[in-house]
Amino acid sequence: MVHKKHLSLKPFLFTGLLLTLFALGVSCSKDTKCKMEVSVVDADNKPVANALTKVSAGPAPYEVSTYKAEGNTNGQGIFSCEFDYPAVCKATAEKDGLTGLNSVSTKEGETVKVTIVLHQQITEPEEDPDDGWDW
Repeated sequence: MVHKKHLSLKPFLFTGLLLTLFALGVSCSKDTKCKMEVSVVDADNKPVANALTKVSAGPAPYEVSTYKAEGNTNGQGIFSCEFDYPAVCKATAEKDGLTGLNSVSTKEGETVKVTIVLHQQITEPEEDPDDGWDW
């Protein structure tokens, strides 16, 4: 008499179920990063390549800010960065003595865009020791 070996389908069904659940979990994962695209332009609205760009979040100065990013713009005048949580961000840019700044609120799972226009830095005039009056 020949004995037939019966294979159980349970391990195959279980494995198939696990793979299906894993595939659904991966495909349904939500991107929650807060992305920012900073565009740096000159006064003529032309992109400025290689501008030093700094982004910080919160009321603290850039140096002590919890969330911060720094880098140079690409050939199209774009600097991109991302943070883990939404925040109100300040973005600054500078190149060849020109500076600019702007602010924007990031949003979870979205890319927000902000433009910085570079201009000459405004400086306070030096005070005249005699108060500017000629007597």
